[in-house]
This record gives sequence, structure tokens and C-alpha cells, in this order.
Amino acid sequence: MKARLSDTVTAEPICLDTGCSVTLLDKKFFESQGAPVPVCTMANPISVREIGSDKHMTSEYVVVPIYLLGKSVNGKPVEATFTREAHLVEGLKAKMLVGMNIMGPEQIDLITSKGQAVIGSCGDANISIEIRSKSSPVKRTIHARRAMVIPPHSKQPISIHHVRGLPERDFLFEPGPTAFTQYAHMVDSICSAILAQNDSDQAIHVVRNQRLGHITKIKYDGCYNVDIDAADLAIQQPRSAHKSGWLKRLFRASTAMLAMFSLAASPHISMKTEPPTLSEVNLETVLPNGVIVHGKPKAVKAIMGVVNKYPDVWKDSGKFVDLSKNNWMRIPLKPDYHVFGKARVYPLGVRDREIVDKTFDELHQQNRMS
Repeated sequence: MKARLSDTVTAEPICLDTGCSVTLLDKKFFESQGAPVPVCTMANPISVREIGSDKHMTSEYVVVPIYLLGKSVNGKPVEATFTREAHLVEGLKAKMLVGMNIMGPEQIDLITSKGQAVIGSCGDANISIEIRSKSSPVKRTIHARRAMVIPPHSKQPISIHHVRGLPERDFLFEPGPTAFTQYAHMVDSICSAILAQNDSDQAIHVVRNQRLGHITKIKYDGCYNVDIDAADLAIQQPRSAHKSGWLKRLFRASTAMLAMFSLAASPHISMKTEPPTLSEVNLETVLPNGVIVHGKPKAVKAIMGVVNKYPDVWKDSGKFVDLSKNNWMRIPLKPDYHVFGKARVYPLGVRDREIVDKTFDELHQQNRMS
């Protein structure tokens, strides 16, 4: 279709794009049209993409009149005119890319069988258009390039096979069902790895050519900026067979904290000066006093020095550290805390209930719970 931005110049070809939420206008084309409108500046620039793979950063926009050449319902030559907002970008190949912020309010309906665009807001003026289909959808399966091991409670990049034949633009990596946690990534055609996270207590093996997920086109509609701390929103949880329950992890952490605060007197623990043999499979080392260390021999040796220096910290004597009242953590209660109804038992599954019962029984036996 042909359009112009003032009534003193010649109309030139522009494009309509139903997949574009905002209207883009090439800066040189805007200047050449001589539209008598001011250029406005946004507080924060935004990133936009045209029909191809090129991205643009823009902070300027104009509210400009648009003249479209066409025919009336009776077949007479007419010029449909309306004034709308367009964002200015450098080097836009389409000169002007009319998005849904104009097509919707102006009631522009596309009739592909006739090669026409009907503008409802301008008396159903008919504009001749040339229809071009979008490129085929992208959905490529991603596989691990080599075998590897993800140690417990760690994050590791997994090398992937290079995806051939993709255009130079951004895509979305959507994780598939795996035994470990994965994140939805924004990737490009040369991406070489994706991030994996093992939240379990055991090492997880990734085999060569294991299916990890797939790459697909990004749908920008509804997207918004978030803080990096919100990365968990993009998590694909692992399969339950390899997933430690949150309650189990909570009680293990609580038990570890209780052990660290048990500082009652006890005989000195004799330990070896060299770390024991390290398993090359899961990088897990069990020290003589039961402390489990995850890592390479250099890390194990360093941690052993701390364990040897403070042996009583790692023994559970069944007692508590005696803290003065000045160091107690105080929890303020609401004024009406006593009027609440009877406490309700939190509903748990069979497996989690067994863990709670076992832990509470041990605490009762140790006089740590009454």
C-alpha cells in the first residue's frame, strides 16, 4: 500500500503488520515527508523489531497525519486520512510499519482474497495491498552435546549442539521434562549452552544427545521487564522422581543448624591430614566424622582444615548452645493473637508426613521438643 505524511509530497510504499503492536517510522522517511509535527522524546528507550530480524532502539516518537491512497465504495479515488502515534527508528527497511495500535482503532480489516484493506473509520475506503506470508514457524529440539554430571545443589551450563539454519535473531528456549531444573532462556542462533540446576541431594547424569527442550519464536505480547531476582519465574521444575521435597530439604537444613549450635564439651576428634579418595562420578567425599563435602580434591582439602580446627561444631551432643537473653530473637505477636481459633494441622502427603513424624520423634527423644 502507498502512503504519505503530508499533502505536498508523493505517496510511497509502506507495510502493514498484524504481528506488530506499535507503529514504526523510518527517521529519514519522516524527514523527507516534511510533516509539520514536533518530535517527542520518551523517558526510557524501548527495543523494537521490524518484519525481518533487525532490532532497533527508539526513544523518539511523533503524532503524525497519515494519508493512504485508495478508492471509495463507489470506486472513486479517495485518500483516507487519520492522525496517529509512530515511533522513529534508524534504517527501517519498510519506511513505515503500521502496527495494531493503528489498525485496531482505525478499524483496518484485511481481505486477503481480494488484496484489499478496508478502513472502517474512513467510510470503508478500499486500499490495495500486496499479501506476503510470514516465514515458517520455528521449533527446533535441543540436545546435549556431551555427557556430564551435575553435582548436588549446584548450577552447571550444559553444552548443546549448534542449531543450524536459524536466522540471526532472538529465540526462546523452552525447557522440556528432565531430572534437573532448567530455566527458560532467551537465546540466539549461536547459543552454545543452557543453564541447568540440580536441587537434589544426589548427582545427576546428563547423557550425550539427551533431549533438553526446544527453541521457538518469542511472543513479545504481554512481556515486561522484571528484576533479576525474579528468575525463578522462568524455572521448569524437574521430574518428581529426582526432586527432593521442600519439607525434606527444610528439615535437613534445620538439623544441620542444630548440629552447628551444639557446642557441648566432647573429646577431640582425630582426623586424617589428607582427604579420602574422591569419587569421580559424583564428586562427593564423606569425611571420617560423617561430614559430606561436594567438590574437587582442592576444595575438600580446604574444608577439612576447617573441620579439623573446630571438631566440636560437627558433633551433635543433643544439647543446645546457651545464649544470653540479650541475644534471643524476639518475635512480636499481634494484640489479638489469643482470639484465633484452634490450630489447623497443615495437610501433607504420606511421604512428607512420615518425614515429619520421624523428625519430631527424634526431637522428643532428645528433649528438644515438648
